[in-house]
Amino acid sequence: MKFFELLGKTGAVLVVLLVWLVALGLMAGAINQGYKLQTAAVKNNLVQSAKLASVNITETPLGSEEYQKAADQLKARYTTMVITVSGSGLSISAPAEEDYYLWTSTLLDATAIFPDSRWTLNSFCVGQECTGGKPFNAEISAIRKRPTIVDDNLDSLTPAPVAATAPAAPAP
Repeated sequence: MKFFELLGKTGAVLVVLLVWLVALGLMAGAINQGYKLQTAAVKNNLVQSAKLASVNITETPLGSEEYQKAADQLKARYTTMVITVSGSGLSISAPAEEDYYLWTSTLLDATAIFPDSRWTLNSFCVGQECTGGKPFNAEISAIRKRPTIVDDNLDSLTPAPVAATAPAAPAP
């Protein structure tokens, strides 16, 4: 009988010991999660309080001297194309139907001269009914788009000291 009594007593001690180990493990996990929550809250407050940079896009149309520069470059490369500066853009025409591929290459090269610009196709005509007796006509214009940083406060991303809040003292 002594063996079973001893087993019963040690079994109870082992159960109590196991319960205490589980409780300590849960407490350690809760402390770890609390630390992670506090760290995340500090990072969140830091990001919320930071004043980040704003970017504005300025749009300016190309000037006639820039269109003339583009026309001169294109005329030097594509000698059979009719390239003129028209008001607020370029007019590119092909005199013969055989020049279709050369005309499309001229249009593509024209848009590559100013890579920071966005090009618009103002008029486009392909076929025998095009004005001026030229089977391929296109007029294109460009607007230069440039980003500008308005307000940059990215260097202020340093954590602010956390102030302890104490309960207000009761009024006398």
